[in-house]
Amino acid sequence: MSSPEEKTLILKSSDNEEFVVKESVAVQCITIKNLVEDGCDLDAIPLLNVDSKNLAWIIEFMEKYADSTSTDAEKKDFDTEFVKKPFNDVLGLILAANYLNFPALMDVMCDACANEMKLWSVEQVREKFHIQNDYTEEEEKAVRAENFWAFE
Repeated sequence: MSSPEEKTLILKSSDNEEFVVKESVAVQCITIKNLVEDGCDLDAIPLLNVDSKNLAWIIEFMEKYADSTSTDAEKKDFDTEFVKKPFNDVLGLILAANYLNFPALMDVMCDACANEMKLWSVEQVREKFHIQNDYTEEEEKAVRAENFWAFE
């Protein structure tokens, strides 16, 4: 249980939803920690690049990682379930973790993204990341022949 005098912060998402979070939990994000240290926590802290859906997930993650009673195995199990999101949500959380400078979340989400990408073809990577193929058909055939091992 939290003590009554434990300080809380109000985090305000880009879509103006406010979340009350214990300061000790929120300062896992270096961006928030720096704002608190600079005295910018008097009112709601605006997180202009994080929408409420992602902020709710981030707070869930922060609370699990701030829980000193959670074992490493429990955190690993939590991570395994936490990353089971549609790919676009994973990307959104990566962007939010980067904006908030939240290394623990960034590591978990980037690992999930990389593990999923291992199974994709070049065409699928291009499609998911909206990458235009700038090779001609002949150039692409030459690259594939030269680096055949990468396409096996």
